[in-house]
Amino acid sequence: MAKGLLIMLIVFAVVAILGWGMNKLGNAPEERKRRHFKYYIIFYGIFLIGYGIYVFFTRDNADVFTIFQIILGFIFVILALFGKLEKQQRSSS
Repeated sequence: MAKGLLIMLIVFAVVAILGWGMNKLGNAPEERKRRHFKYYIIFYGIFLIGYGIYVFFTRDNADVFTIFQIILGFIFVILALFGKLEKQQRSSS
């Protein structure tokens, strides 16, 4: 029972920290939000590449989805670094 209570408290703490961070990010300037989004996409792409390589080398056979995951990770990183994932500015006329 103590182990379950500890897990519940850890989950509540993580959710509280994430909620606080999202509240701080919500009040941030637009430039900072774009920068954090770029870092998130780069991190996600690197995660996809790393996990894809890990699965590729730990399994006996190469899976099409694993190769697709690695390629998608490279695409995310490249697009984020070249700024192609940023929102387009609307021109008011």
